[in-house]
Amino acid sequence: MAHDLWGLLARWCNLDIPEVSNITEWFSLLDDAHVSKSARVILEGTASTMLWSIWNFRNASTFSSSKPKKANVWDSIVHYSFLWISSRNPKSRFRWIDWLGNPIDTLTSITVTEDLKVKVKASQAAKSSP
Repeated sequence: MAHDLWGLLARWCNLDIPEVSNITEWFSLLDDAHVSKSARVILEGTASTMLWSIWNFRNASTFSSSKPKKANVWDSIVHYSFLWISSRNPKSRFRWIDWLGNPIDTLTSITVTEDLKVKVKASQAAKSSP
């Protein structure tokens, strides 16, 4: 399941993301990647959401009386990663429909400050002001 989800994540972000075998490799890959801070935050957030979703699915499979559906795991990754990034960036102007297409493409309306809190780009906010 993790292999399939990893492929979906790469395709969703339209990136050539090498497959990794553990979380340490993933964060090493991100450390060495030449991507913006904003892209790094989105990739970290979506990958962390993916790990949490797999963990949640496995726990529900083991302990819940009603078995979870594997087909719902990807949908929860997309949903919860959107909630994560939009709650960290409440003034953002990106939309759910844009997020569904490619989360990296939403970067035109967000940036990351030094403390890694996601904020709206000043230029985007100025354009939308009357």
